[in-house]
Amino acid sequence: MNHQIRIFHTSDWHLGRALHERQRDDEYRMFLDWLVQKIEDEKIDVLLISGDIFDTSNASHIAQRQYYNFCRRLSGTCCRHAVITSGNHDSTSFIDVPSRVLECLNVHVIGQARFNTRSGDPKDEVIVLKDASGADELIVAAVPFLAEGDVRLSEGGEDIGAREKNVTDGIARHYELVAQAAEEIRAGRDIPVVAMGHLFVQGGKIVEDDGVRVTYVGSLGGVNANIFSSTYDYVALGHLHVPQAVGDCEYIRYSGSPIAMGFGEAGQQKSICRVVFNGRSQREISMCEIPVFHKIENVCGDQKEIRSRLMELAALGEEIYISVIYHGDDPLDSVTGIIEDILEAQKNIICLCTKNLSKRSVDAGGIAYIRDEVISEINEQDMFIKLLDTNDVSEAERPELISTFNELLDIVQREG
Repeated sequence: MNHQIRIFHTSDWHLGRALHERQRDDEYRMFLDWLVQKIEDEKIDVLLISGDIFDTSNASHIAQRQYYNFCRRLSGTCCRHAVITSGNHDSTSFIDVPSRVLECLNVHVIGQARFNTRSGDPKDEVIVLKDASGADELIVAAVPFLAEGDVRLSEGGEDIGAREKNVTDGIARHYELVAQAAEEIRAGRDIPVVAMGHLFVQGGKIVEDDGVRVTYVGSLGGVNANIFSSTYDYVALGHLHVPQAVGDCEYIRYSGSPIAMGFGEAGQQKSICRVVFNGRSQREISMCEIPVFHKIENVCGDQKEIRSRLMELAALGEEIYISVIYHGDDPLDSVTGIIEDILEAQKNIICLCTKNLSKRSVDAGGIAYIRDEVISEINEQDMFIKLLDTNDVSEAERPELISTFNELLDIVQREG
């Protein structure tokens, strides 16, 4: 009879993230409380967290405390092991520094890639987990976010297309070498091998305002799912916030973020992935739905529709964050006062941003714009695109400028 192992796969927590400058520490606390209890209820053996533990490389003290408290609490549950890899938002050194201490809690972390094009051993990214009796039960190819320098050597005279190909080829080669190392360790035994990763795979779905940052210079299309060899019995991905399988490959999955990262994710059901193995051949994959800890909603329409929806939300009584998106024909100024009066009377509705998409918000050239967009909530890439638009930069010039900007942004954010 095969040994059963029960796994939870999650990612993209983004501890410390705010929603339009509104701190969400209570939501994260409720999620982590829920997760600890769910692990106990379902008798989970292994927890996999595939990157972006934190929202920034310089995590707040509250975010750090939540992370370490969770690791401590996890060690007191039925979960025998946790494997945590870094994402593109994380500081690799911050993830790696406490690794020896966390190992005492059976929490295994990998921040920086353990090998690259110049040095290192692929086996250093392979973690063998043992069951309660000390026997090997699961092999994890714990691949963290791979920075461009981890997967390619700089070559003079490269154009953008060549750089992109070298990056994607390098990522594929990295996973191939780790798969070979894992297969050597498995040595023909009936033990599952699970890969982890934090990257964009072709076919993955994203939504507007989800906080997903471009990860590689130029590689706009991402990598192909075929980089994950048949060695891998499940691939636990992070980076995209929409829970999903990649294409037709049910065993290659993004768990998605545990809470809505922006109003683009309002109403989206969040989940973690549940994977149950009985040896390699028997694998069950299902989703475990995460409760909504604080409701957010886009309130859209003309003056009448917005007013009606606000009154409905007021009647519910629970606190809710909203984004008002106005589509009416009247000037926004004539509507703003009405909205403010309702919000003043109904304290449970907190409006964090408004967008004016009315017919009157069209300039002389016929280009619609968002009048009340909050600059602090525009991500870096979108702000750079707006700068290019403002300066009438041609389409031919943009790819190289965007690639260089993304490279500089990645360096700044990863070095903190």
